[in-house]
Amino acid sequence: PDNTSDLEMSAFRHGALIVDSEWTDYDLITVYPTGISCGYPAGLGADSMSVGYIKDRNGDLFLVDEDDPLKYQKSRSLFLQTVGQCIADGRGSDAGGVYVDYSTEEARSHIRYFYRRNIDLFRDTFGIDPTSDLIECGLEMIEHQGSILTDEKAMSREFAGLFCARGGGMTGAAGSPGVSHNYLYGNYAAHCAAEYAKTAELGELDFALIEAERERLEAIRTNAAEGDLRPVAIRRAIQKAAGSAMGIIRTTEALEAARDELARIRREDLPRQAVGSPSLAYNMEWKEAIENYNLLTIAELSVLASLTREESRGSYLRPEFPEPSDDWACSLAIGGTEGSYETEKVEMPVVDWE
Repeated sequence: PDNTSDLEMSAFRHGALIVDSEWTDYDLITVYPTGISCGYPAGLGADSMSVGYIKDRNGDLFLVDEDDPLKYQKSRSLFLQTVGQCIADGRGSDAGGVYVDYSTEEARSHIRYFYRRNIDLFRDTFGIDPTSDLIECGLEMIEHQGSILTDEKAMSREFAGLFCARGGGMTGAAGSPGVSHNYLYGNYAAHCAAEYAKTAELGELDFALIEAERERLEAIRTNAAEGDLRPVAIRRAIQKAAGSAMGIIRTTEALEAARDELARIRREDLPRQAVGSPSLAYNMEWKEAIENYNLLTIAELSVLASLTREESRGSYLRPEFPEPSDDWACSLAIGGTEGSYETEKVEMPVVDWE
């Protein structure tokens, strides 16, 4: 909902290919009280480590397999797809979530500390007793990808000297690395950048590009005369369009509707965006307006990549294509200009992380 991908989209506008924009990750997090889900350390939730305590609307455990007790813990993707399918099948809560049962000491001992510490908070502040009431949790996107295409040294294929801590496609068809991998990939990218810097030569700066970017940003700030839509309205429209399609269950119908609505926003709404004040002093609405261009582009790329990849892989499930396909055992790169994109399959080098 708020991944504006500012650096990646800046590179994209200048010709960089973007990969992994279809990959996301989710957690189950409290849907009530309203607003708590904005930050999971302040709520209650569950993940694939808590499969034995997650129930559907009928109070039935649905993530327990007697033949393979670790089935849903071994694969976070399977865990998320199963939860998503349960909700899509009408077995979820009225708010589109599922329930977590913290009524036993065993269950409470298995949830993460930042959830467990909030049990008293919920009881004392909201009058909700997690030790006796089922806790309603919805799926919240906690991470979204979309990275610059890199080589085996974590350097951009288009721009020499541009290194990426989470190089796009470096993990191939599995999706790009998550937050938990930042140390490994960031460390690797930094070492590669240091080696490159030993022999690299600084080229001439093209100040015409810098001036063109300054003019673009100034135009966003001073569009009040021509515009009649505030940045927050456009941001909500983008979030609503993308959010309707970019859950775990991604139907072709929803993705196509999101694609068309995002194209309409670009065509009709974005030119009407106006910042209320032209001030240069801490103008947060100008910042939001700038970010809207990036937010719209990464949303378009993500929907397009999901629609193009006719299979189910990673954390999401496409009902029309429920299985992974060898035809898509690759990274999907997207190039072009905003609103006019081209996709291509890219084979990635195998990196020896040792």
